[in-house]
Amino acid sequence: MTPGTTYKLTLHNSADDSTLKTNIHTHGLHITGSGDGDDITRFVTGGSCLDYTWDIPSDHPGGTNWYHPHYHTLTNGQTAGGAFGMIIIDDDYSKVHAWAHPQNELLLLVSDIGNSVLGNGITNEVFQVEVGRWYRLRVSTVEPNANTAALSFNGGDCTVHKVASDGIWHNAALTTYSGSSFDMTGASRADYAISCASVGSTTVKWGSGEVATIEAGTFGSNTGSEETDLGNAPPKPASLTGLNDASVDGTFSITMSGAKINRKMWDEDVPLGVVPYGGIYEWTIGGTGAHPYHQHLYHMLIVEPGGCGFHQEGEFYDTLSASGSCRVRFYAIDIGQRMVLNFHGLGHEENGAMAWMIVTDTPSANQNNIDSSAYQCSEGSAPATTHIIQRRLQNTCSSCNGLGNNECKACSNCVRFQGTCYAQTSCSSCDGLDPFNCAICAECVKGQSNTCFDVTQEPSSFPSTSIQPSAIPSYHPSREPSTEPSPTK
Repeated sequence: MTPGTTYKLTLHNSADDSTLKTNIHTHGLHITGSGDGDDITRFVTGGSCLDYTWDIPSDHPGGTNWYHPHYHTLTNGQTAGGAFGMIIIDDDYSKVHAWAHPQNELLLLVSDIGNSVLGNGITNEVFQVEVGRWYRLRVSTVEPNANTAALSFNGGDCTVHKVASDGIWHNAALTTYSGSSFDMTGASRADYAISCASVGSTTVKWGSGEVATIEAGTFGSNTGSEETDLGNAPPKPASLTGLNDASVDGTFSITMSGAKINRKMWDEDVPLGVVPYGGIYEWTIGGTGAHPYHQHLYHMLIVEPGGCGFHQEGEFYDTLSASGSCRVRFYAIDIGQRMVLNFHGLGHEENGAMAWMIVTDTPSANQNNIDSSAYQCSEGSAPATTHIIQRRLQNTCSSCNGLGNNECKACSNCVRFQGTCYAQTSCSSCDGLDPFNCAICAECVKGQSNTCFDVTQEPSSFPSTSIQPSAIPSYHPSREPSTEPSPTK
């Protein structure tokens, strides 16, 4: 997604049970928690649709984020069932070095559910990297209890620096947090700069489970950067600057437990307290070691001397798990109204370990009071999000035959289908195409029920039953590699 763009997302609940409720919540997006924004009290029942408006500020930090359902009493089961995914907000790539650009990305979505630990939905994702070059590894971890585990890099000859947490670039120099093992909660994200000095294989583990293999070699691709200087993190927006030295406008204490926050259970009609808009606040949060704490709307700056467990002093996070108490600061700016706090052990959240603060005096221009209710929609409708679910492809390759996973992803003229790399083609029509031909056609994208749609259509030419996006892109997977997405504002 691109800062400075407003996106409309239509959530279609395709469940056969017309009483089954769901919704969607994002981690890391600095968007409103009210109206048709990221309001977790809204829901859609089976067979119906619900529209969301995500207004991404022009100064929104680029970063790795994620989403999952958040309807109270059903969050745990639906997330554990696989309803989650990664969201990427683009950086201003003119302000970061080439190693952090999209063509050098490795994306790893770790899921730890039941007895199954997977990387990108399979037992062992494989990345191929060129020896001596730097890459950006984006990682999102999903474990319904948000328990902490180590993301470790085992074997091989690779240097790894953690450069961002929970969608925010670190304030410290990019080579500060280096090593082969990094603790993360099961609701965290992290970005790593990684370079392997010699041919070999590195196993990436989440806890004891193997989730990916990084194969370093000389594959002849033009991915990765040969830079020797990683550069600096891009500048942060006003909402994330100056907090450490600022005067504090108020303090508050949070105590987490298995079914309550500050000894109170969830009540969507009664706030836990008041946060006046425009202030900088310092909170002391306790009990997060066994009860990981997640905060909506505003990232938290760790100001506890020495940090809080693996959460570094001077860095931002949106999910916290540490023994003892932890002092944090945040700036209640840009957005307001409902600010939700919850224990991210989702089963416990369902038992009542969730609360909300009312952000008072939110300027009218910063409010979202749109009452957008669920409505009936067609099973075959084109989902409004088909225009934003595909990542950029950066390079043109002479052949797609026999390319590995990562190499295929890096080619603008290639596409993966069921684990095999194929040359992308051009089709005169998407109507009636089977899943394979839909996947390899540059103009086509699969919608619900395996229906194939043309991504180059104007809004008026979608089926009459479809829900139209507010921003239709001017690109599709076969666009020029150097062109950034340019949705209509």
